[in-house]
Amino acid sequence: MDFTNDLGKRYDLNVGDFDILGFLGACSVMEGLRLDLNAYGHLDEIKNLDFLGSFQMEKLTNNSNYFSDFFNQLGLEELNSEEYISDVFKTGIINKHKYDHKKLTAENRFAEFTDWQKEAFNYFIKLHDLKKPYEAFGYDLSFLNEDEI
Repeated sequence: MDFTNDLGKRYDLNVGDFDILGFLGACSVMEGLRLDLNAYGHLDEIKNLDFLGSFQMEKLTNNSNYFSDFFNQLGLEELNSEEYISDVFKTGIINKHKYDHKKLTAENRFAEFTDWQKEAFNYFIKLHDLKKPYEAFGYDLSFLNEDEI
């Protein structure tokens, strides 16, 4: 809370404004991502778990080949027909995690952030030590300035 209040003062923000509050709320969800990563680190301790690995949601929802590979790894080959995959992808985006419809790379999306948004995003990435683990999953966060996170 201190960070949010200080950020609001430094940038003269009304932190109760819906868009500002929404962005800060999305950043604060990073704590849950850290908890997920902590749990992920203990999967090898669970007996009788046939762990199949991890998948990037962005690729699952945007790449039909990746989606098809996902079904194969789950052993759901019967659902993995061209017709089914085509039907799934013609539905369009049904689970959207961004405010607009721009198709931007993470780096370009970050570049569009205002200064306060960049500071908030970097703060929560650093607070929850998320950069290296997410890069290990294949995400490119090289555009984040190491000095700022």
